Order: sequence, then C-alpha cells, then structure tokens
Amino acid sequence: MVTLVIPPKEKIENTLGFLNNEYSQAANIKSKQTLNSVQNAITSTREKLKLYRTTPTNGLIIFCGQILMDDNKTEKRMTLDIEPFRPT
Repeated sequence: MVTLVIPPKEKIENTLGFLNNEYSQAANIKSKQTLNSVQNAITSTREKLKLYRTTPTNGLIIFCGQILMDDNKTEKRMTLDIEPFRPT
C-alpha cells in the first residue's frame, strides 16, 4: 500500500519527482514479488497524480495498493484519490 499526502501548496511536479526517486529506490528490494508490488503501486500513484494540473486547495491524499479478493487467490489494484474537506 502506498499512501501519499500532498500539502495544499506543494507542486505536482515536485511530488512526481519524489515518486520517481522512490521508484528507483525500490529496485533495492530483494524480494521479487514485493519489488513488483511496490513499483506497480508507485506507477499507479504517478498515473493518478498526472490527472491533476495543480494541487487542490486543501491538498490531496492518494492511497494505492492491491487487495485480496474473496476467493483468496486473485488481487485487485485499487487507487483512491481524496481531496480533504480542510487543509492537510
């Protein structure tokens, strides 16, 4: 699960740069499955963030990760973007 909290006046470009750095740092993870999961979550977070031109007035929170379905075998990727009702 990736949780990204962006303060109201933070630039989207700075946050994308941060995510790019985290993506490259994730390459140090030894477990192949964990590495893929983390990099996929970061990629999905970046793609969701690209939908915004500027940070909303109260900031932005993005949750991204995979959840296990009811059959306990398949996973589904979820990405939620939330604009808080007051500044973060």
